[in-house]
Amino acid sequence: MSKTSLLPDPMPLRDALRGLRFVLQRSSETLVSVLPVEALPKPAAEAAGALLRDMGQLASGLENMASDLARMAFGADESVMSLRDFGTGEADRFAQAFYAALRAVLARLHALPAHVSETAIRNAYLSLPPCATEEEPDRAAALSHALRHAKVLRGATLHATNPIPEAHLESLAIFAVLLCLQVERQDGEEDQVLAAATDLAVALAADVILAFDAKDTAPLAALYRKFAPHV
Repeated sequence: MSKTSLLPDPMPLRDALRGLRFVLQRSSETLVSVLPVEALPKPAAEAAGALLRDMGQLASGLENMASDLARMAFGADESVMSLRDFGTGEADRFAQAFYAALRAVLARLHALPAHVSETAIRNAYLSLPPCATEEEPDRAAALSHALRHAKVLRGATLHATNPIPEAHLESLAIFAVLLCLQVERQDGEEDQVLAAATDLAVALAADVILAFDAKDTAPLAALYRKFAPHV
């Protein structure tokens, strides 16, 4: 038995730490918006300011802890890979790559801090039967539905001025990531490809939303097949 096999599964722990960080971030944002610190008496204002600073530092510390756990458990970076790189038995690697890419897409979409569940991503990947002969757009479409059904993105919100429909943010973000994962690219091009895939997902928002609402994967597969070569 290898040393690695004796270690507990780190993914749920990372998710728990990230979830706590998300709660702390949102709590501090809410306090800032509703707590009139400047109108409080000096002692109370100082205490409130210290509380907000402590919450922010704790949230930052939890983020660093989650990242450290990822490096200790897998010794891998968070670079975006290609969908064809992931085969049977590579659900953990897929979850790590998808998590990193989804966070980048959400930032590109100017979404407010959200909780992305790496465990839910892994479960969605594992829910699909292995199929070596399946074409990439078809595999991406099946994964898209599985990921949305697993609710990999939780508590996501947008600024009121953001033109993207908030109810469909998860679908658009998933589409952008899986579009990116089907694109041929060179080392160092991840950021540009992610940006292009995200912009294309927004431009195709109406079609993407309809495809996710369809009863089968064919409409999504058709979109991936048509537009992945144009990213």
